[in-house]
Amino acid sequence: MAQPNPTIQPITGKLSPWLMLLITLSLTMIGFQFVGMFLGLMAAWPLYPGGLEAFINELANPVGNPAMRPVLLIMQGVASFTGFIMVPWLLLRYVYDSQVQNIGLRKPSLMLALLAFAITLFFMGFNAPIIEWNKNLTLPWPALEETLRGLEDALARTSEFITRFDSPLQLLAGLLVIAVIPGIGEELVFRGLVQNHVYRLAGNMHVAIWVGALLFSLFHMQ
Repeated sequence: MAQPNPTIQPITGKLSPWLMLLITLSLTMIGFQFVGMFLGLMAAWPLYPGGLEAFINELANPVGNPAMRPVLLIMQGVASFTGFIMVPWLLLRYVYDSQVQNIGLRKPSLMLALLAFAITLFFMGFNAPIIEWNKNLTLPWPALEETLRGLEDALARTSEFITRFDSPLQLLAGLLVIAVIPGIGEELVFRGLVQNHVYRLAGNMHVAIWVGALLFSLFHMQ
């Protein structure tokens, strides 16, 4: 039987790890895609200079209208905060009988941070050929390939539009929405909760890390 890993403090609770894993992933998706987007929509609507009908029409194709850039940033920020921070906090507080400090968070190490940064830079060199291979990939189903490429192109245009900042304030807001909130929140969900649940199931830290990374990638459709 695998020995408990001292660096991971399992989340205590009366639910089975399988059920806790399913609840975590399901509510995170619902919180981000539906509840968070709706709240973000309600928060961003008053900032749009036009009426409600024009606002709804612009949401269908926001790229090209500078007035929609802050709208998209607000929607993204609220959705990320709701799905990746509020949902796990509520689960930890009211469902899993635990607190944030009990999921294995430790004081950051400068050496580990530098090592992680170096590893990231190293593997960035492998991304370019993989991205190029993905761009030139041909699927045996033309209709599916056309649909997926259309979605990918639309997401690329939206990403380019939303990151075209016109002022330092917009840059700071973009960093908060695109980097800080998702970065902290996704670590909380996937390393704090998902990895913890998998560790309770498998009893092996390496399995927990790999499965957590796989679920993280699937969540981002990568």
